[in-house]
Amino acid sequence: MDFDLNTYKKMIYHTQDEEKNENNTTPFYSFDEIYFKTNENLHEYEIDSLKGKKVLTVTSSADHALYAILKGATNIYSFDINRFTKLYSNLKVSMIKALEYQDFITTLMKLKNDNKEDNVFERYIIDKVKNYLSYDEILFWIECDKYFSAIKLPDNFSGAVNKSLFIYDDCDFRYTPYNNSRNYYKLKQNIFDANIKYLDSDIDSLSKKVKNEKFDNIFLSNIMSYVFDKEKFNCILKDMHEILNNDGIIYMFDLIKNATFNNLYNFKNKNDLFNMTNKHTKNEGNLYILKNK
Repeated sequence: MDFDLNTYKKMIYHTQDEEKNENNTTPFYSFDEIYFKTNENLHEYEIDSLKGKKVLTVTSSADHALYAILKGATNIYSFDINRFTKLYSNLKVSMIKALEYQDFITTLMKLKNDNKEDNVFERYIIDKVKNYLSYDEILFWIECDKYFSAIKLPDNFSGAVNKSLFIYDDCDFRYTPYNNSRNYYKLKQNIFDANIKYLDSDIDSLSKKVKNEKFDNIFLSNIMSYVFDKEKFNCILKDMHEILNNDGIIYMFDLIKNATFNNLYNFKNKNDLFNMTNKHTKNEGNLYILKNK
């Protein structure tokens, strides 16, 4: 995966002065934190197979792309406005290729722990994943770990430093595609045939980024619930309709009660594009399923 190493290294540090911050890449200034793992129960999608399907998903924790791979998808487009997510996604993919199940879980927890006394990437990961990461990616993660483990900031540094790239949710893996060793080894077997194409894009620009591509399955996890403007919400769904195959499906998860539903209800009354069903999930969220009429 190609990226500008120096630009990403600079973005690890973020300034307290918003007006002078020249490294903005997201609405959250230098970087948004990455979800360490999914916060929704992916197994409640109840998808039997995605073999031969073209999938579009938010990158986030990479777990939606991994779920698609677990279900047999090999052609995946993964988008996010937060550029760091693609680095984490590619690292996670590399770890699955290289590690046995328990080693994978242990290593993930090492990444999540921000009270490191040793360099995680030098001692835990590099020798195991170096065959699956580019040289620049390895340098980035080493540099990341040094920044977050630093006791003293550089003398000429006057800003602030985020102590981790990750949002610290719980350590419960039951909702993830790798929730048990059986799923993990099926995922590990499938992942060598899968290709993930990463797109630096927000939801507004996505239809332009994918150009003339059409998708069988689109996963919009925790996105539409933050689109509060009704007209913008309608425009995005119309864009999604344009890039969805005739028999395609959009999965829209919402952890914020009724945030998505209210806009969806408004959209359904004004547009005759989708049939919609919704399912209340066990982890208190809602899963909306949209199919072309």
